[in-house]
Order: sequence, then C-alpha cells, then structure tokens
Amino acid sequence: MVLNMQTSHCFQTASVLRTPSFASVKPRRVLGARTNTEYSKSTSRRSSLVVAKANVPGVELMMTKKPVTFKATDSIEAAAATFIEQGFSHAPVVDEEGVVVGVLSETDLLFGPGLVPDSGSPYADQKKIDAKTVNDSMTTGVISVEASTHFDDAALQMLEKKIHCLPVVDSSNKVIGIITRKDILRYTWRKVMQQ
Repeated sequence: MVLNMQTSHCFQTASVLRTPSFASVKPRRVLGARTNTEYSKSTSRRSSLVVAKANVPGVELMMTKKPVTFKATDSIEAAAATFIEQGFSHAPVVDEEGVVVGVLSETDLLFGPGLVPDSGSPYADQKKIDAKTVNDSMTTGVISVEASTHFDDAALQMLEKKIHCLPVVDSSNKVIGIITRKDILRYTWRKVMQQ
C-alpha cells in the first residue's frame, strides 16, 4: 500500500492506494481517505506495538528534563509571557514542595483568563487577566508517569485519555520532567527513519 498525502484548505488527507506486490502496469486505485486524526488513531496502536517489540526504555530518554514549572499562585500574565518567550505548549503546576498539582497549557491560557473576548469587543479584557492566577486556568486531576514508564504505555495513555502531555514524576510525586505528543512524535519518527 502507498500513502498519497494531499492538503486542501485546513485539512490534510492521506489516500490509501493499493499497489500489487508483483510487477504490473495496472493503475492504482484509491481505497479511501483519512484525516490526520484518523490516521494517527489507526496507526498509534500499531506503532506502540512496534516500539514495545524493540524493547524501548522508559520515557526518561524522550522527556524534557527540569521543565519550566509554575505555582498555582503565579499570575496568568507572567505565565503567558513565559510561554511566549520560551516557546513551549504545556507546563506542570507544582506546590511549594514541587509536587505536581496541575498542568497549564496554551489552550488554558487562551480560553481561561479572558484573552479571547466575550463581550463583543475585539480586545481582551485586561482587568480579567490582571485578576487571574494560574490556579484559575490550570487543568487539575493530572495523570502523571514515572521516568521508568515505557514509551508505549505513555503514548497509549495520551491517546486513550486524549491528553497532550504527561508530567514525569519521581517516587515522591515531584516533577522531574514532562513528555508531550511532540516528544512522542519526534522519537517515533526517528525510529521509523532508522528502519
């Protein structure tokens, strides 16, 4: 089978083409089309099985070590500035002891504190933003993993729970890293390219 990638408007589709396994001049025919999301879902379980067979170590090799963290009492304005300056999309929120209590994402920042206007005004409401803290926008009930968690288990958790990152914690639940979908994509892509 051959994948034929096409981009149209804001969607990317992959046409699945059947080609005979023997030499032939028969034309290929389109069997169907999939969006990026559909393709990721269908291939993720297969790629996690391939990775498991390859005896991949824990997420410690893929995670961002010592990630930027925030306290729940930090201002949204300072958090947004840090996200923009440092170019990341997720950050763990920790208590005074460094124990994970939440995750803050670009989506949380954008839709939580009033950055997106809701009153018909084309501008964000600065008063709402000034009054907000990370606690007001962060996601709680966070799923985290230990550094020894196998790559395929972390990837499967993200897929099944529809989350974009996992804080990596030590045995005391203190943040030592973070793994994102981008980290998983990067690692998987490298493995595929090495084959």
